[in-house]
Amino acid sequence: GLAAVASIVGIFPTWAAVAALWLAVPAAGLAMASFLQPFVRSALLRWAAALAYALLPALVGGYARGQVWLAVWAVLLPLYGASLDRWPGTGTVVDRLREPAWAALLLTVAAAIAPLAYVVGAVALIVVGIRRDGLPRSIVSALVPVVVLSPWLPSLVAYPWRLLTGPDPMLASTDTVPAWWVFLGRSAGSGVPPLWLSALAVGLLWVGAALAIAQAGGSWRFSAAGLGLVALAALLSRFVVPVASGHVRPEVTMWLVAGLGCLVVSTVSGLDQARRRLASQSFGSGQAISATVAGIGIVLTLAALGWYV
Repeated sequence: GLAAVASIVGIFPTWAAVAALWLAVPAAGLAMASFLQPFVRSALLRWAAALAYALLPALVGGYARGQVWLAVWAVLLPLYGASLDRWPGTGTVVDRLREPAWAALLLTVAAAIAPLAYVVGAVALIVVGIRRDGLPRSIVSALVPVVVLSPWLPSLVAYPWRLLTGPDPMLASTDTVPAWWVFLGRSAGSGVPPLWLSALAVGLLWVGAALAIAQAGGSWRFSAAGLGLVALAALLSRFVVPVASGHVRPEVTMWLVAGLGCLVVSTVSGLDQARRRLASQSFGSGQAISATVAGIGIVLTLAALGWYV
């Protein structure tokens, strides 16, 4: 009887992790669909983009490595973006405090996963607060993670390079890959797709984002953010840094998901804007480009879904 109980207890964490990785895709998809709803009118495009985004952690190798924290990261990113989009809220006092409180909670979780995310998220929070007359609340929201994670601060001061790593620094691979591989969603370690699949899926995503900008210039902000985040991942992948347990290479899968996710948003928002603008026009180059972007999205999603399964 004791042996049976011990076996169940030993197996449960593994099955819990597997269940979390399976549930991560619908959870991340729902979060992204909620984020896209205000500015992508087409439900079909919105849900297709949500599925493509939800599969990104698998495409960069995170799920094959058992990075359950990456599933949490994939869910919280669009939720944080939606919170900033609705900032600072209207209505009663409770309504006006809801988004600042939600943003503070999400930023705390993000900082626990990747300490450098606090800097990026806090800057975005302050900028939104300045632009929308909610600076005092944004400052308070940005300070909440510092207070909650204050017991961790002495360790970060002693080992400041820990800011660049993920939640499990010693599990990250110390191998290196060519820098251009990172722009295809590939990082050091096992679990990444074959090179041809990364080149097909992520390469098409870059092409789709570029074509979307050509069709609707307003999507360039998301593309610029995506380029910056992927470039950050490529830069971090060049370093080996000291932490309390030894020397490690920073984990970059979280930044790849964030950067490629921005490219997904850029592509679908540009395609949606172009669809509305070209609806009343006869067939021409604009429609041809939009059809190309849509086809690219289908191929990208099918490739990512096949690898995930």
